[in-house]
Amino acid sequence: MLDMNRLLAGCSTLLMLAGCAASGDTDAGADSSAAASTPVLLQVRRGGGLAGTGPPIADVPAVTLYPDGRLVTPGPQILIYPPPALPSVQLQRIGAARAQDLAERAVAAGIRPDTDFGDPRIPDATTTWITVNNAGTPATVAIIGLQEADVDPDLTAAQQAAREEVKALVHELEGLPTAESLPRPVPYLPGTIAVLVRPHSPGSPDPASPAPVKAWPGPALPGSEPPGETWTGCVIAEGSDVERIRSAAEDAGTMTPWTSQGQTWQLRIRPLLPNESQCADLSM
Repeated sequence: MLDMNRLLAGCSTLLMLAGCAASGDTDAGADSSAAASTPVLLQVRRGGGLAGTGPPIADVPAVTLYPDGRLVTPGPQILIYPPPALPSVQLQRIGAARAQDLAERAVAAGIRPDTDFGDPRIPDATTTWITVNNAGTPATVAIIGLQEADVDPDLTAAQQAAREEVKALVHELEGLPTAESLPRPVPYLPGTIAVLVRPHSPGSPDPASPAPVKAWPGPALPGSEPPGETWTGCVIAEGSDVERIRSAAEDAGTMTPWTSQGQTWQLRIRPLLPNESQCADLSM
């Protein structure tokens, strides 16, 4: 039986999106297809483990800012487990001038390969990856424990100062969707999505109430583009497939088993961002 909390949450999400569409607020048309030629100006991603393990490819980055002022961020999240299969993602337009100012401030704050942020040696600390592409020269830094290590004996005063400057910038970036001086975000509904695939494990977070199996309505799984991490396949869905997937996933979660080609799979559905057009782009 479908969990009532999930049903109510899914209905709330649908009502929110429907309201935006009815009022003309949705910007799905402007971002209906991914464009690999659209460069990222500034991006913030987070993940667990050490810096050498790379950002999690299934998660939408915390902040993705483009030169024209488009800002894509995770939207309001429903507090249920497992989370909904369709992640909430939002689009905001902050203007090209403000976007360029933020990129220049990121460079000034130390988002450069030569900046020493230190290593606080906190077990299983979150790693924050920040990329800035200012004046056509991209640079990425990986900072271990940016959120956790306020004061740490392994960090010098200079390293702590560098971290505080970056932390303040990241806090400002993540606060843009609620800034009173900026336009409100709208749902980000691109016409192209990526589906990460791996074999379904028989286990369940709640064995007494396993998720019901659903028939997969999109492209045949598992796909032919192994993206890495624990995912063994990836497919890109476009056009009418996207609408069928959205409809089928309204009452599904990230642990829902899906059947395709006579096998059962676990999936993560991930909207492609304006700089992404294929599965390989998720790990960049």
